[in-house]
Amino acid sequence: MADDAALMHKLANLQRLFWLRWITIAGQLLAIAVSALFLNMALPLLPLLVTIGLLACVNTMTGWRLWRAHAALPESDVELVFQLLIDVCALSVLLYFTGGSTNPFVSLYLLPIAIAAAVIRPAYVWFIVGVTSLCYSFLLVWYVPLPHAHGLHDHSGRFSLHIIGMWVTFILAAILIAWFVVRMAASLRERDRQLAAAREDQLRNEQIIGLGVLAAGAAHELGSPLSTIAVLARELTLAAADNSELQGDAQLIRHEVERCKQILGRLSEVAGHARAEGGGQQPLDQALDAIAEHWRLQHPQTVLAMTVSLTEPVPIVVLDRAFEQSLHNIMNNAADVSPDRIELNAQSDATTVTIIILDRGPGFQAEVLNRAGELFFSTKGDAGFGMGVFLANATIERMGGRVQLSNRDGGGACVSIMLPLDKIGFHEVS
Repeated sequence: MADDAALMHKLANLQRLFWLRWITIAGQLLAIAVSALFLNMALPLLPLLVTIGLLACVNTMTGWRLWRAHAALPESDVELVFQLLIDVCALSVLLYFTGGSTNPFVSLYLLPIAIAAAVIRPAYVWFIVGVTSLCYSFLLVWYVPLPHAHGLHDHSGRFSLHIIGMWVTFILAAILIAWFVVRMAASLRERDRQLAAAREDQLRNEQIIGLGVLAAGAAHELGSPLSTIAVLARELTLAAADNSELQGDAQLIRHEVERCKQILGRLSEVAGHARAEGGGQQPLDQALDAIAEHWRLQHPQTVLAMTVSLTEPVPIVVLDRAFEQSLHNIMNNAADVSPDRIELNAQSDATTVTIIILDRGPGFQAEVLNRAGELFFSTKGDAGFGMGVFLANATIERMGGRVQLSNRDGGGACVSIMLPLDKIGFHEVS
């Protein structure tokens, strides 16, 4: 992702140079029109217009490349250097036919230097400086003299015209440089933001992979002690045939051991098959009913009030076990602080499915709102490791969604899960 961000940054710079060149071409045509029509200067129009026409053709080809093949752009700065050299050459030709170094617009040589200094490596910047210096030096000696404006034959009139030209050049160069540098700085900030996000995603993925390795090892190591506990529970059931209370405890132990084995079995499944084996396509309301019923079986002591309000036709979905486990983790946290009753509300519109889990516990503290979802951050002390919410966040973000925490009016917590339909494979029933 970091390479993609760098490539997009270079692409954005080339796009700005593309639009800046159109502005420059328009300014050149305007200057020629003013000089020829209003100041009655006898300019060599043919070479000037041919040069501007060729520059426009080059820019059209540049725009075509930008439109057709973003990924084909080179990763080095050679592309931008080549584009800037084209501008320097075109400017040199125009200045040659309009007075050379005596033309007040000669200061526009500073524009490609400023752009190069802002976007490419120092070695290329000094190369641009050398080329522009050579062109300027050439125009000190060889050029077509600039014809006088009609009615300005005296020295003071020519001097006034030169001063006005220098003023126009300064204003134009200042505006173009400021525009380009400001946009380029914004692009740099955006690239830094994308790189920071990429580093955070990479760190989180490394943490998830580490947890996966630990989970696989734990699943392998826990198989033997769970089998031993199951055997002991069965023997306890036989030995306590006359004690109904002990038999009930033994049955509970065997039931919980079976649950642990089922969980470990799911950990052993191939991750790539999880989505395909997660229940297939089904209407969203039926999928949520199945998830809720599964959770009720594991928490019979807690009332789960469920409200589903979906658009018609009801979207059909493919929800994998990872999402079901993420939703269960959030519901488990709600039941821990509100053991009597929790609520699950689901609603959808044309683009988004929103699932809201509500409880009547103490609500979220400020630290929880700021740090929830961080690995190993938990409010349960020694009873929790902070992995439940972290994995839930990671799973939902992988599906293109997001999790939002807030406190309810009147006490309690609210966890909202927003899932975009276009990114997680939701479809409407036809």
